Amino acid sequence: MSLPDGYNSYLYAKVLLNRILNAKNKKEVFEALGIETEELEDGTLKIGTFNPSELESFMLLRSYVPNPFEAMGINEEDFLDGVSVVDGDLNFAETNIKIPKTIEKVKGNIFLKDSNLVSLGSIEKVGGGIFAENSKLKSLGNLQYVGEDACFQNTAIKSTRYLRKVGGNLYLQNTNLEKIYYLKGKNLGGRIYVDSYSFPVLDERLYVLGLEDKTIIV
Repeated sequence: MSLPDGYNSYLYAKVLLNRILNAKNKKEVFEALGIETEELEDGTLKIGTFNPSELESFMLLRSYVPNPFEAMGINEEDFLDGVSVVDGDLNFAETNIKIPKTIEKVKGNIFLKDSNLVSLGSIEKVGGGIFAENSKLKSLGNLQYVGEDACFQNTAIKSTRYLRKVGGNLYLQNTNLEKIYYLKGKNLGGRIYVDSYSFPVLDERLYVLGLEDKTIIV
């Protein structure tokens, strides 16, 4: 999003905020922010890449008001409610979103560095990778499929829950992991990394699922 000729950033931020405040629905809010948006047949939304920390409209608003979400009259935790598909990357950095409630599919990557997300919530499928290392993540929510690497090291997750397929490596070292449920060796494209503390707890389950030959103890 580039500034129109003759506009300074302060003035344009004011115009942008006014446009958002007058938006009739969430679709118009996203479009005002420069996020590609499409309404699907079921009434939910598909948006393009969401990364407030790098989105020019958010940076512009932050130069005008301390908290863009508050200024927009929007509860930040509910900002993505109504979105079911992200047609790109999803980056929760520098947001207060804790649990996505309606997103089911992310076609790109998910980044959780410097975020407050504690659960992947309603997300079932991620086409790219998940980079959640050293984050506040505690639960994988409804997650079933990850197309590339899944990095959960140094998080507080206790189980892989519904996870059934990972296209790359699965990093689980330094977690509170107690149980691997459905992920079978044939559905893991790379290796599974666990630490020596977790391995005795997982050992039998890794064998049952056919993961023992793909397990690296670090």
